[in-house]
Formats: sequence, C-alpha cells, structure tokens
Amino acid sequence: MKTKLLSFLLLLLCSPASAFVMDGINYNVTSEENLEAEVGSNSGFSGEAVIRSEVEYNGKKYSVASIRNQAFSGCSGLTSVTIPNSVTSIGVAAFVSCYGLKSVHISDVAAWCSISFSNYYSNPLSYAAHLYLGEEEIKDLVIPNSVTTIGESAFYGCSGLTSVTIPNSVTSIGGSAFRECSGLTSVTIPNSVTSIGRTALHGTGWYNNQPDGILYLDNWLIGYKGEKPTGNVVIAEGTRGLAGSAFSVCNGLTSVTIPNSVTNVGEYAFYDCSSLTSLTIPNSVTSIGEAAFWNCI
Repeated sequence: MKTKLLSFLLLLLCSPASAFVMDGINYNVTSEENLEAEVGSNSGFSGEAVIRSEVEYNGKKYSVASIRNQAFSGCSGLTSVTIPNSVTSIGVAAFVSCYGLKSVHISDVAAWCSISFSNYYSNPLSYAAHLYLGEEEIKDLVIPNSVTTIGESAFYGCSGLTSVTIPNSVTSIGGSAFRECSGLTSVTIPNSVTSIGRTALHGTGWYNNQPDGILYLDNWLIGYKGEKPTGNVVIAEGTRGLAGSAFSVCNGLTSVTIPNSVTNVGEYAFYDCSSLTSLTIPNSVTSIGEAAFWNCI
C-alpha cells in the first residue's frame, strides 16, 4: 500500500502542474508566482505554429517565456514558426529534425539577439534558413543600437542574410552567432566589440570566400582556413583580438608571437594545441576566455 502511494505521489510531482492547448499548441504553466508559461511538447505538429506572447488558463494570464527541450523535435511537417518577444530561452533540440521548416517570423530584432539558445538545434533557423521581420524577409540585417550582446547561435544557419550592420553599442558577439550563414558576404566589426565567441563567422559567405590561411576581419583574427598552421605563427601587428577557437586543435603549432595591440584572447583560442611550447602574452591582454589553453600539455 505504501509503495503504491509513493508511486502515485511521484507521478504527481513529475507531471506538469498545468498543461493546456491554445491554437493547437501545447503550453505548460512554469511559474504561478511570476505568471509564466512555456511552449510544451508538440510532437507531430504540422503547418504554421504561431506562438502567443501571452496565454490564458483558468482565468489567469501567463507570459510565454520559454520553449521547452525538444518542443517541436521531429516535426517534419512544421513549415513556419512565429516566436514572440516574450520568449527569452529555447531548450535543447527544440527544433531538431524539423526538415520542412521554411521560415521564422519575429517582431523585434533586439529581442531575438538576446534569446538564450541551448544548442544549434534550439534555433529554428538551423533548418528554416530564412528570418522574417513580420512578413518581410531580413536580408540586410541591421542590429539595433539597444543591443549590447549578440547571443550565441543567434543567427546560426540563416543563409538568407547577405549583410550585417553592427552598431557601436555591441561589445560581444557570441559563439556561432553567424555560423553557416552562407549568404552573408558583408559584415563589419566595430571597435566597440571586445570579444568574439567560438566559430562566430565560420561557414559564412565572407569566410568561405577568403583565401586559405589565417583570416583577419577588421583587425580581429577570426581563425584559419585550409591547412592547420604549424611551427611558429606571428600574429599581425594591429590585431585587436583573437576570436574564440582561433587556433583550436592546431596540434602542429609550436610557438606564437602576440603583438601588444591584442587585448582579448578568445575562449578555446588554443584549445588542444598539444605541441605548443612557447607563448608570450603581452601586457595589453586584459581578457582570456574559457579553456583558451586546454590540453596544451
């Protein structure tokens, strides 16, 4: 009897406190205190998903603040999704295997830049590739002056982008922020930027069209293309910073000369450079990212 009672109590604790459906989309209440809800599991959803910024349940209104892990996972019939400004986080693999997804619709670029994506496949752009402001596709992206950080994976896979204008208000660009934006050929990094995350520009049209070798953009060392650098590398004078993963897994690299102009060494910059034996960090460097020298044995 005690075992059955315990099992019943555990079932109650593990089940969503309040789950309901609006416009064919499943939602869960996540906080009664803050009146917040999430987009729940929507396995098998097809067609256009228009997520509300606010939902009503049992006479109360809740702000839709998140999209849960695997919310639309495997929904190959999902064709478009509208994500409101109220959403601040999207869970792991929320849109994984959504092969039929063709468009993502938003109403505020600044709000989109601040969403916390758990991984690449949290971002529906990884399949949709086309971002719309309302009903108009964004090709020439202008980041608003209110933005200070472009979040990780914010525009990952958005091949519809052709240019990006970043204002002086931006101080950091997150890892994979523009990764695999294959149509992106024009991007300028303002002097205000002090850090660039891992592979932020890898796979962009700009990156793909550069000659093989060490790649620089607006005095930032972005990374390398082609064969991995080996032996001694002398970083160009005037370089302001090393982007995340700049020399990651260059296991033939033995020494690096960093000029006094560099202020930032990005996360994973020399990750797994197992043959690196000599490196001088100048006094100009004020920031060194996570795991920058991991496994430099």
